[in-house]
Order: sequence, then C-alpha cells, then structure tokens
Amino acid sequence: MSDEQFEAFTRALEAKDIERIVGHYTEDAVFVSCPGKAARTLQGREALRSMFRGMFRSPESQFHVSWVLSSGGRAAAEWTFIRPDPQDGRRQTIYGASIFELRDGKVVRETIYYDHQPEVG
Repeated sequence: MSDEQFEAFTRALEAKDIERIVGHYTEDAVFVSCPGKAARTLQGREALRSMFRGMFRSPESQFHVSWVLSSGGRAAAEWTFIRPDPQDGRRQTIYGASIFELRDGKVVRETIYYDHQPEVG
C-alpha cells in the first residue's frame, strides 16, 4: 500500500466513511482484535462493514490515526478511538495500534492491540 493509499485509508477512517474503509481491505480480509483469550476474529468485507457500523453508530464517535509506518507488505499504525461509554454515555478514549499485512495495495489481515481499560471522562 502506497503512502497515498494509506492517507486515503486514514481519511476514510477519520471521516467514518464505511464503504471507503472496507474498500481498502481484500474480499477475504481477516481482522483479529487483541490476540489471546479475548480475541475476536472477523473475516470478509461484510463482517468488517458490520463492525465499523457498530463502531461509528454514535455521531459522537471519533477515530484519529497518529502515525503510519509501512515497508513492503507490512505496516503499523497508532490510533485513538473516542466514543460514548455504552453504559453511561461518558466519553471513553481507547488507545491502540494496528499491524497490517498487505497484498496488491489492500489490507489482507489486520491485528489490533488496544488498552482494555479506556480513559473515561
């Protein structure tokens, strides 16, 4: 994925444009959330589309990419996701990072790691 493609991917995430976001993944892309006991794995654009709809359901949600580093078929990014707490509506800030495997300019696998205890307030 070129720098320009990652810039477009970042803009789509920050704009919460779900169709543009999933367009950056391959049809059979795999998404792994926090490997380990609490891991959640999704496969395919439709599963990703559903996940992003849930993430961005609230108009108050925000996604910010701090930086991206890519080399060949791999990339890494640091990000912040802000949303209302599902329980009480207070603002939550979740810090995380993504590791990407790339093929033909698209994400074939994304593994995310994030703080399971978001800042509240």
